[in-house]
Amino acid sequence: MATDFRYLTREGRHGRLHDTAPGKRLLLLFYDPACVHCTETLRELHDSPVLKKLTAGQNLSILAVYTEGDRDLWERTKASLPSEWIVTMDTEGIVERNLYSLPAMPILYLLEKDKTVLLKDPSVTDLEAWLLE
Repeated sequence: MATDFRYLTREGRHGRLHDTAPGKRLLLLFYDPACVHCTETLRELHDSPVLKKLTAGQNLSILAVYTEGDRDLWERTKASLPSEWIVTMDTEGIVERNLYSLPAMPILYLLEKDKTVLLKDPSVTDLEAWLLE
């Protein structure tokens, strides 16, 4: 089971992981907008035809979580992420409380509808292959 945490959405609403996208698989993405590798992976995820098809078909939601605590940086960059993604900032101290192991950004988790972990930190290619099975 994925560890639950609270977040703030780019629209200013508060939420919890376990209440996010009920009835759908969820791609949980921990990222840092100041990370070059994150920018590349975010672009790859956004451009993925597999992910586009699944999100458009309401079978998958993408939750992008910024965990590094620089509210000004997040505010300046949150609009650059795709509008169909749920873009959030951690409000519970995920890193400080060691809720998730985040040794390097980005980190991906694919969660089942009940928030159990199906995949931990796959490449985008491996994620797409798994989703097509």
